[in-house]
Amino acid sequence: MSNRHRLLAEVWRHLQGRNDVASILREIIGTFEFTLLEDETRRTEKSVQTVIWIKTIFDLQRCYLSGNATGVHDCPPYILSYLLPSKLLFSTIIYLTNVKTRLFPSQTTLQTREFIRARHILVQTLLSGLRLLLLRKEKITLQEAKRLQDAINFSWKDDRLHGVEGFMVSNLFAAVLDSVNETTRDNPYTVEWLNARLPSYAAGLVSFYISSLEDLGLRQQYPLNIMPETFVMSLIHGIMEEDWMYAYWVLFDTLWAVECAITQRYVDLSRQTGMLDSIQLGVHTDETLEQLNQTRTSLIISVFRVPGPMTPTPTLLESLAITLLDWSEDLDNFLSRQDSLVVS
Repeated sequence: MSNRHRLLAEVWRHLQGRNDVASILREIIGTFEFTLLEDETRRTEKSVQTVIWIKTIFDLQRCYLSGNATGVHDCPPYILSYLLPSKLLFSTIIYLTNVKTRLFPSQTTLQTREFIRARHILVQTLLSGLRLLLLRKEKITLQEAKRLQDAINFSWKDDRLHGVEGFMVSNLFAAVLDSVNETTRDNPYTVEWLNARLPSYAAGLVSFYISSLEDLGLRQQYPLNIMPETFVMSLIHGIMEEDWMYAYWVLFDTLWAVECAITQRYVDLSRQTGMLDSIQLGVHTDETLEQLNQTRTSLIISVFRVPGPMTPTPTLLESLAITLLDWSEDLDNFLSRQDSLVVS
């Protein structure tokens, strides 16, 4: 677990608090076009790496808006300066949707494990971008909504979708399209969202040190004060109801918030020592990191070890699980490892 959080932290050190993230994203997309001109083997490998860079930007953008009930409208000015322009976000989502047919044509019959993994990374990146679109709570035009729907329908229209990819494209993407302009609709799971106690980035979701925070006198809130017993079971029941999407997003955002906080702790430790490698011995004695890991473990077990005969569909749970940085396809083995962390 810690190694993947540490690797992400190394990237975040260079991306956080930058006002030129739009330029960075445009440059990444520009190199993408050159990559797509290469031979098939190199094209797929290099393209996946590029998609991961875009996903990293989307994921960090979601951290900036975590715990924010009103979207971009009430963000402090310094956070607004970190956010992608809305038009660039939308155009990047459209671009990635169109890239799908160029990287993974529907006629492909050889579905190797690596090929499926690459497709999943692209779908995860699109999901992160679409969730970011919802978190911003900015309406898009009817023409843009139609353009997005047409792009998704065209890119997957001839695919035989299975498993988690099928659920994400057919269910999650469709749910986003249905709700993208419902920015004022009451969330039936507001109580559960409040009980999750996700602090906003400005209040200290992560302890990212910048001078503007210090000038504002803001104190970081480490660790996250998440108590799964106060909200998870209600949300588990909720994702089996007709308005499942609202419960789903609370779980989705809460799981990512813990990943975000752990990654950020590594960023903070690396800034204290000057490099990530030098903290490998010290992390085992870091009380803050230990508390965050305990919170994470408790949350994971609460979400994925569902008691009783009625359980959510496996593909829905897997779509939540793949947001975790160390997710294992073997759910039982994965949960057993979390249990061992609790015991230890």
